[in-house]
Amino acid sequence: MNRIAEKNELLWRGSVICLALIACCVGWIAFLGATIVLAQDQTFTQTPEARIAELKERLNLTDEQVTAVRPIIEEHVAQGKDIFKKYQGQGKEGFQAMQGEIKELQASTQSQLSAILTEEQMAEYGKMREEERAMMRERAKERMQRRRGGEQ
Repeated sequence: MNRIAEKNELLWRGSVICLALIACCVGWIAFLGATIVLAQDQTFTQTPEARIAELKERLNLTDEQVTAVRPIIEEHVAQGKDIFKKYQGQGKEGFQAMQGEIKELQASTQSQLSAILTEEQMAEYGKMREEERAMMRERAKERMQRRRGGEQ
């Protein structure tokens, strides 16, 4: 009986430690997510022409598609910059509101593009967006490491 109680105690302690680690990881992921969005979406830091040229090359856009995509990208970039300016320096509440507006903008842009691009092009566009997100996460991680190094 004593041995069973010891095993239960060890399991309970292990569970508590595991939950604490999970909570730390969730907090870290949330912080990185905030840093990533604050690092800005690459599409907002590029000029519309640079973004269109990138899309044309990666997606093999036809001239007709370039013409159709141009106003969508121009509007996306302009609205994104406006959103970032609107919430700059507004703290956590501003960040959360900004994040919501950026997600809405990205969803709207993707919806508009899906009416113009083929399924294959949309799949490649999805890959581009994921590569951009991975790059932003890496940059955020590097900034965090530099900050830690500066504090020690």
